[in-house]
Amino acid sequence: MAHNHGSDYQVKVIHEDGTEALSQWTDQGNIPHTLASLRKPQAKAYWLRERNITLADCALCQDEEVTIVEYPLTDCLSLRNGPHDSAYLVSSGLKDASDLPAIRGKSAGR
Repeated sequence: MAHNHGSDYQVKVIHEDGTEALSQWTDQGNIPHTLASLRKPQAKAYWLRERNITLADCALCQDEEVTIVEYPLTDCLSLRNGPHDSAYLVSSGLKDASDLPAIRGKSAGR
């Protein structure tokens, strides 16, 4: 009988020197935050790893193996949405909007 407890996700970064860095396993909603925290100029490639969740106390999971699938991430870190971009930092939850400097516009009478 097929069943599904969901998936966990991990970001793998491959640096120019061939070394790899792995994030902690997380849920789908935290992937943008994880990507932003791992972004490095010396990174050559980014991969998203997905694994199925199995539970020790689930009778249906007893014979199920944990599988990990990797997907290449491309064009995910454009300069338009870089970590230095205030709007990006607010939308990804890394910065509070109240911490941003106020933008002053010209008054209508000028």
